[in-house]
Amino acid sequence: MKYLISPDSHNILDDLDVLEAETRPLLYVASPDARVEWEKFESRFPSAGEIREGFIALSNPELHEMRAKVRRFRDILSNQPGGPLPIGRF
Repeated sequence: MKYLISPDSHNILDDLDVLEAETRPLLYVASPDARVEWEKFESRFPSAGEIREGFIALSNPELHEMRAKVRRFRDILSNQPGGPLPIGRF
């Protein structure tokens, strides 16, 4: 089933773009299993073509859940040993 991209889903897709960009550089601290899970998860993201057409395979509740999971994944990775240092601490 395809879902029309609503203003709410468009905002979530924008958030997912930002979260993905913040998460990818952190993957070096992830375990191999976590990297595999990320790749599976990332493969579910709507494609640029789907977004251009205005219809995606994920409903708004699924997008909300996906955004929450990506945030959690990013937060877990950013708190791993060897993760990024807070700004101003070297």
